[in-house]
Amino acid sequence: MSGQFTPLLASERDAAFSRYRDGMAAAIDHVYGWQEAQQRWQFSQQAQFANLFWYQENGRTCGLAAFGREAGGLRLYLLVIDAALRGQGIGARAMRSLQQLLRPGERLSLSCFAHQPRVLAFYQALGYQRAADEAHFHSLWWQMPC
Repeated sequence: MSGQFTPLLASERDAAFSRYRDGMAAAIDHVYGWQEAQQRWQFSQQAQFANLFWYQENGRTCGLAAFGREAGGLRLYLLVIDAALRGQGIGARAMRSLQQLLRPGERLSLSCFAHQPRVLAFYQALGYQRAADEAHFHSLWWQMPC
């Protein structure tokens, strides 16, 4: 089973923000403190540096992603799989679908919160390498074979 990324329509931004909040509020609150107005503004700015997409499998929306092209590949800014669907392999399939957008030799880079070891383990199980560790984040990458 594979999925696809469908561009988010402007009329879907409120629904997308709700999914973003459901998936990210606890992690963001842990590091920065969740401030609803600030997070709404930052979410609205996502479109300036990345495209927002629904992740869908078999016509069902399973999550939300934000990614964009950068020198040498793609940058994943956000991947949130709906809580009720976690643990079913959907996140791994979403990442494989993203990797298929790369050309040979290109990299997919991302960051995850340092206080979420399960998230780090998820990416490492998919073959992602740690590039850097900061106070609150781990930077990782995966390279498409040549």
